[in-house]
Amino acid sequence: MKCTPSTKEAYQLLHDGVAAFADMENRGIRVDKKYCRTTIKNLQLRCKKLERKILTDPDIKKWKAWKGQSFNLDSDDQLGKFLFGQMGLKSKKETRHGKTSVDKEALQDFHIDWLDQRSDMKRLQHAQVRLEEIMREQVDGLLHPFFNLHLVRSFRSSSDHINFQNQNKRDKEIALLVRGALIPRKGKCYMESDFKGVEVCASACQHKDPVLIKYIKDPETDMHRDQAMDCYKLPMKQVTKEIRYSAKNGFVFPEFYGSYWREVAPHLWDNIHLLKLTTTDGIPLMEHLKANKLTPFSRFQQHIKEMERYFWYEKLKVYTQWKEMFWREYLKKGYFHTMTGFTCSGLMRRNQVLNLPIQGPAFHCMLWTLIQVNRILKKSKMGPFIIGQIHDSIAFDNMEEAQAKDLRAIVDEVATKKLPAKWPWIIVPLKVEYEISKPDQPWSMKEEAAV
Repeated sequence: MKCTPSTKEAYQLLHDGVAAFADMENRGIRVDKKYCRTTIKNLQLRCKKLERKILTDPDIKKWKAWKGQSFNLDSDDQLGKFLFGQMGLKSKKETRHGKTSVDKEALQDFHIDWLDQRSDMKRLQHAQVRLEEIMREQVDGLLHPFFNLHLVRSFRSSSDHINFQNQNKRDKEIALLVRGALIPRKGKCYMESDFKGVEVCASACQHKDPVLIKYIKDPETDMHRDQAMDCYKLPMKQVTKEIRYSAKNGFVFPEFYGSYWREVAPHLWDNIHLLKLTTTDGIPLMEHLKANKLTPFSRFQQHIKEMERYFWYEKLKVYTQWKEMFWREYLKKGYFHTMTGFTCSGLMRRNQVLNLPIQGPAFHCMLWTLIQVNRILKKSKMGPFIIGQIHDSIAFDNMEEAQAKDLRAIVDEVATKKLPAKWPWIIVPLKVEYEISKPDQPWSMKEEAAV
């Protein structure tokens, strides 16, 4: 498989992108070294305390009596043998190699004290490792992560030393612990601008499905809410933010990226327990499903299969027709062009053929915006500058609190006006959302900015 720029404009985009990324790397990200040292010590103490509690648990002592050796808390192999051998528990999940899985998802329903404590210890150890990595990579209080444009086949960027793009969001405690180490320049603020739903927008520009375009253009509509209603058989007024999130990340995006009902249904089902989903009037979602004859799981799975058929062959049928046409064209030619002037050729899976022409242009929208905003800020010398890029977001430092409005205006002008003028294939409105910190507050304290 090869993905190469096939136009002068595409080459120039990468050329300018490398230069902008070099500026980001050179500026660096400020580190609170004292915070890191203190937090690492506290995490070590918390982990040792949890370890002592686990190793004195009666269940763990049985392992030593059974095997004649101490229990290794880091050994997943030992854990699996103990849980599913000695204790006789049944795993709900297998690894790719057919072994019983002992990951967080597989163990969450057992509700065993020492197992929960081990999970907490692993979480804290992860935060400790991340903070130690930050301390190892910082130089004179600054991190200089590498940002790469040549390593990911879908055209997206990557980051290493440290991986600034690997920001833990789901575990709020760990996110706060790790992000608390990153601080703005003295007396200044952080700002992050996020291209909201840019891949959905790029998708609509590619296949021009009128239903998806309406979802993007009409603020009264909500694709993820509607899919939550379909998947969980709910009226609109009973869909909570958490239930909408489950449908968004458990059905819509997996389906867009090539998953299907056999993989999607278990995640939607598990989310009911993981997220403790209830309707707006407080009814547990599982009770609602029982009342609507969508239990047991086999019946729910069949329902999701039907919802998938409806989603692709009735609701988004133009998108489906494009997928079939685009795949046939690739099979005939062995290559395809993207909307931003790149050519992809060689052996590719069907999912790659259908995702690359969407993911590539979506990232290029962010990259072009970053390049232009970086140039404007360097030329104006107004103070704020770009220090990093995370997926569809741009990270800024050195901003006075009073400059937030002006900086947002610059980004909005480039992203929502100059970018569509540059690439007329953008036929839907693009939207940018912002998070901003107070002066001297760390990355973990950014808050969503008012519209």
